[in-house]
Amino acid sequence: MTKKNKISAIVFSVYILLTFYVFGGGIVNSLVGYRTWRAVGENEFPEFHQIDSALIIPLFVIFFSYRSSPRYYYFGFGL
Repeated sequence: MTKKNKISAIVFSVYILLTFYVFGGGIVNSLVGYRTWRAVGENEFPEFHQIDSALIIPLFVIFFSYRSSPRYYYFGFGL
């Protein structure tokens, strides 16, 4: 296996891993996260929503943006 093929395999593996992570995070957020909103009282909901929304960026959005990196690598180097 050449060096170019090894890098290509690693980049592809990272892309697949991040894709499943982002997909799973989206499913958990939509199926589990939104249903817990019903259990929160009307007075506590704004604080709960702020805390929940603050966690989306470090746990979901950052990895979603990293998911695009391998695609740019492939386009740039033609692997």
